[in-house]
Amino acid sequence: MQATRLVFALLFGALLIGVCMAKPSKKALKLQQTRQGFPCSSGDYVCNDGTCIFSFWECDGIDDCSGGEDEANCPSASAGCSSYDFTCNDGSCIPGYWQCDTWDDCSGGEDEAGCPCDGYTCNDGDCIPSNWECDGWDDCDGGEDEANCPCGSYEYTCNDGDCIPDYWECDYIVDCDGGEDEANCPTSTPYFSSDFFSNTCDYNMGEFPCLYSDECVTFDDMCDGETDCSGGEDESDMICCMYGDSAKRAPKKRWEKMTRKVEQKKRAMRK
Repeated sequence: MQATRLVFALLFGALLIGVCMAKPSKKALKLQQTRQGFPCSSGDYVCNDGTCIFSFWECDGIDDCSGGEDEANCPSASAGCSSYDFTCNDGSCIPGYWQCDTWDDCSGGEDEAGCPCDGYTCNDGDCIPSNWECDGWDDCDGGEDEANCPCGSYEYTCNDGDCIPDYWECDYIVDCDGGEDEANCPTSTPYFSSDFFSNTCDYNMGEFPCLYSDECVTFDDMCDGETDCSGGEDESDMICCMYGDSAKRAPKKRWEKMTRKVEQKKRAMRK
């Protein structure tokens, strides 16, 4: 089971790397293309160091030449933008094709205001790709893109509608708030069942009951190489082999924590 969860975590990592690589900053990509260089063609702008850039990159507000000469001697904002440009509210000019490209290039985001959405429209008007709806991550600020979504074919549906991986059912750890993922399982009382815990330990707060005393230890103290229970059961081979690092956190919250962390990383990569 631990190996399966490791594979699951690696898949999440690969997905995040793919998101990061697939969503570079437009300006970073533009500068990367400039530094890579390409053969000059008729009509290109030639920088002082011999580098060629597209002619429409001249006077677009971004220094593409290493010396910045492509942005020198450009008309001031008061002179107005060219017919090929979009004028931002602050007077700055951006290429016309940057309008309605899902990226806020004007400081106030007006280049993306009033644009038709060919994906999913959030309640606040934000437009996200249609395949981001019901993908397990809250992309809209209000999370409406993940509301009322059915669980996937490889997921278990809790009574409150939450989705957990199907292999978490009957794995001796209660993941659904009502514990239904561990009910009616073809085993005896699960070792981590809340019914098995002593009255002095709070399972929901991540406390583990020592078997031979009324002591409680936290999940962080389990399988850490130091004996905390007087009988040493918090370091027993059975517990550490069965649960490993998963025993070091409150199992009931594991899916919620994992989802939140991935969502935060994904959102940070888009900025």
